[in-house]
Amino acid sequence: MAIRLCLNHCWGIGSMRIGIVGCGYIAERQHIPAYKNIEDLEIVALCDINEQRVKALSEKFGVPKIYTEYEKMFEKEDLDIVTIASTPESHAEIAMAAAKRGINIFCEKPLAMSLDEANEIVQTVELNKVKLMVNQDFRWRPEFEIAKKVIDARLLGEVFYANIEQFFWNDRFQGSYTMPNIVHEMVVHYIDLLRWLVGREAEKVYALGTNIVKQVRIAEYPLAMITIDFGDDVIGR
Repeated sequence: MAIRLCLNHCWGIGSMRIGIVGCGYIAERQHIPAYKNIEDLEIVALCDINEQRVKALSEKFGVPKIYTEYEKMFEKEDLDIVTIASTPESHAEIAMAAAKRGINIFCEKPLAMSLDEANEIVQTVELNKVKLMVNQDFRWRPEFEIAKKVIDARLLGEVFYANIEQFFWNDRFQGSYTMPNIVHEMVVHYIDLLRWLVGREAEKVYALGTNIVKQVRIAEYPLAMITIDFGDDVIGR
């Protein structure tokens, strides 16, 4: 699982105590099951503003401590790592609070809601000498690791264009999930993947987004089209 690979790569897991903030879909289906398969890693506490939800997850996975306020969890538990799996707008506040207490951070994407917030997190992490990793886990998927090796070995020649398209149906993205959210929560995966595959940083970005209303379950289908100029005639889309 990608989460396990990310943690092993960054920290070389061993005798670590971890707390999780945010007990929604991704924590239940991905983070907690992955952590349970890692030796010498103990999930000691869960935190969520929804008390019923955090209790249910605690009982399901046998996690001993629960909190509804992350500040109290940071204060009372001796944590080596905190996983931040809460909603994106809360990431910066929680990450900086963890860094100031000397807790290493594994944060769900996106790291923050703005560049200013992201820079502030990085500055706080560096100041407090803790580790930070964002869960851009597509980099550790086997198919993309193979693609990266092929590209780096120049087996297909020089890269001048890379294209990723994704369509999916997911009930989690209906209702309150409108255009800005789908870009923050999903498209960020593909932007990071393009940067990694071509081995370049973006110089210019052209983007268009909208919601296409369909008469299927009265649902909204977010649509985003993003073109990235990586310089030297290298384009990603």
